[in-house]
Amino acid sequence: MCGSVEFLHLETIKTSNTGGAERGGGKMLQKAMCCYTADTLNYIDTVKAFCEQSSKWMLQRRQR
Repeated sequence: MCGSVEFLHLETIKTSNTGGAERGGGKMLQKAMCCYTADTLNYIDTVKAFCEQSSKWMLQRRQR
């Protein structure tokens, strides 16, 4: 995990205020966005697994 949400927000502000894309800020922003995307996909998988397990648990619980 990158912990990228805060980093992405700060880098976006920095890049937009200083024209950082021309000064190398674009690479940092791209890296932050990649981390953000990877983190988001990981969180989606985690929630999906939780929901599947929760559903199975609830079904088993109702059958008792």
